[in-house]
Amino acid sequence: MKLSGPIADAVVDNFRRSLRDGSGCSYAAALAYKRRVAFEVHDEPPNGGEVDDSLDAYAAANFVAVLLLPFVTSERLLVEVLTVLRNSSPRWRLRKGSHTTEAVHVAVEWTTSENLIDDTMGFAPLLTMPVPRRSPYVAIALWPGGQQNPLRGVPPTPPAKAGRVSFLDVPHGFDEATNASMWKTTEEKVAELMTLPPDRPSLYRRAAFVIGATAVEGVAFDP
Repeated sequence: MKLSGPIADAVVDNFRRSLRDGSGCSYAAALAYKRRVAFEVHDEPPNGGEVDDSLDAYAAANFVAVLLLPFVTSERLLVEVLTVLRNSSPRWRLRKGSHTTEAVHVAVEWTTSENLIDDTMGFAPLLTMPVPRRSPYVAIALWPGGQQNPLRGVPPTPPAKAGRVSFLDVPHGFDEATNASMWKTTEEKVAELMTLPPDRPSLYRRAAFVIGATAVEGVAFDP
């Protein structure tokens, strides 16, 4: 079930601060503090169909969505949540990306009401996660709308992808100069966070989570 009240408010505030101070993403921090993000705090694995309805409503209101899962305190529980979402709604898919004997990149995709594939972004307090994606709680963040950012593809931002959406498609309302500055600042901050241990942001563009290989054994990934 979804939580509300002082405990939920504290979870949201803590996560919002981690976006600002730890993720390196100027866009995410700005949206969070402009109150253009809908936060849901859950205390058990959410049902995919119920989450779908919420996400469609957020899309209609032009809100980014963040599912906060503070009860998830292990990789086993994280895998359980992802499996419940996938099994309870056909709009959720799990895809296996790059992997080693130690860890697996897991892409979590959601299909929007416009039949676009949404590349979600994961956060977790796991050492297997890249530094900018480490946070006080496990979370799944996504833009549930369409390709609505008129500055997507205007240099230096990358072009849109046919049939897919991500955070780069959010209609953030920044002018062209501000958009370019925020993109440059984000790239610089993320690169700095990935200095030690040495890492590359490009490795995680599709991966929501990086999970220990043992924890994902038996997961039925989608083709």
